[in-house]
Amino acid sequence: MKISHLIIFAPEIAVLSLALLLLILDWVTPKRKKVWIGYFSAIMILVFMGGFLCLAKNRFFPYAASFHGFIFDAFALYFKELFLLVAFLVTLFSVNFFKQEDEGQGEYYALLLFVTLGCFLLVSSADLLMLFLSFEMMSIPLYVMCAYAKKDSKSSESGLKYFLIGAITSALLLYGISLVYAATGTTNLHLFIDGLVSANKLAYNPILLLGVVLMLCAFSFKIAAVPFHMWAPDVYEGAPAPVVAFLAVSPKIAVIGLMTRLFLAGMQPLQPLWVFLFAVLAALTMTVGNLAALFQQNLKRLLAYSGIAQMGYILVGFASIQPFFKNMPTLQIGYQAILFYLAAYLFSDLAAFGIVTYLSAHGIEEIKSLKGLAEKNPMLAFLFLISLLSLAGVPPLVGFVGKFYLFLAAVSSKLYWLAVLGVVNSVISLFYYLRVARSMYFEKEEGVSIPYPSFSMQVALLVAIFGILAVGVYPFVITHLSIQVLTPLSNVPISHAMK
Repeated sequence: MKISHLIIFAPEIAVLSLALLLLILDWVTPKRKKVWIGYFSAIMILVFMGGFLCLAKNRFFPYAASFHGFIFDAFALYFKELFLLVAFLVTLFSVNFFKQEDEGQGEYYALLLFVTLGCFLLVSSADLLMLFLSFEMMSIPLYVMCAYAKKDSKSSESGLKYFLIGAITSALLLYGISLVYAATGTTNLHLFIDGLVSANKLAYNPILLLGVVLMLCAFSFKIAAVPFHMWAPDVYEGAPAPVVAFLAVSPKIAVIGLMTRLFLAGMQPLQPLWVFLFAVLAALTMTVGNLAALFQQNLKRLLAYSGIAQMGYILVGFASIQPFFKNMPTLQIGYQAILFYLAAYLFSDLAAFGIVTYLSAHGIEEIKSLKGLAEKNPMLAFLFLISLLSLAGVPPLVGFVGKFYLFLAAVSSKLYWLAVLGVVNSVISLFYYLRVARSMYFEKEEGVSIPYPSFSMQVALLVAIFGILAVGVYPFVITHLSIQVLTPLSNVPISHAMK
């Protein structure tokens, strides 16, 4: 292996090394000082974020490089920075939540980094077998994390449910990959895509079509798209709150990133099939998610159905395939909207889950328990309100801009019915988000005051809220960045980009 190959794998090597180091630190650190392992992990993640950006500007770093089914390009780096940001915020959420745990704190942060490593590999996969292995690397540590609160029976039940759903998902994905291999004779992603583009007859092979549909079903399970969503509310309710925050964001972003690479880099002959499937999935997912959320009383379950609806909005982008600029005929507005909305979803959802994490540590998990929160802790109530309004798509917050781009993509593709349905669903979502706000601001209840969050929690929440406000007011930073990372991916066949 050459030095250039090591540079390609630098993000993965760094994250893996930190995860192993945390396991060692957990073993040698006294119990009363284990809390500092979380702070150390958060600092190192920040260092990695800055280092990877410097790596991208280094003259030794190729714009697009590959090594045995592994791609490292600007597109992959964009997602890896998002994963590190999620890991940083969730680590800060977790420091005080797990403070009472005498053992296993280093183990928890190591598991979080192992999931992040799986996400890294997934968005860089250029081979179907590597795709499957990355998928499992991302999923298996999450089973343990969901059951991490060993003294809580709900947490154990959550881990078991997620494990069973994960087994079904893995089976569907592996079976789909085997059918694709049977139809194409290759597991290499770029050869498979080039074969589709050059031989249109292959696209109508029923074995290939069934394989692609099974793979799409597996992806739908992981992002909790309807009708593969039923696991999410139960798992979210039982798992520890910081784990839920992580589960709700990183794995979903990773799968969306993989799907973007798959469908943007090629598969034009399959376009009529997957556009129709994505339109139907988007309509069902955002409608069922929003309607079910109307009846939820538990905060985690409400945000679970809210997350399902958010995935429905993102799927609108996959159904929208019209060009964005005339001078960029291969760059799709739908994919640009997807990349922007992922950033919007990251900030908004993590802000909401961060507050739920803090409230959960104080025994508050029901909406009715939020009564009088605006008087007990005005800052926390205000930050929660901002995050919920962003998820609802209220201007000038980042959620509004993200939905605007997605619905604009649907209109540009003449999917007027899907755009109208998206707007209607956004209005429906206001009812259950404002129900939470009403409980915080307009319902009074005497009780013990809730102290202000710790310093680490305050930093994490302020970063998330800053993202909601800054990107919402000035979205062009993300839109310009999305054009930069998508243009080479859409204009150059993946097999050429890898050379």
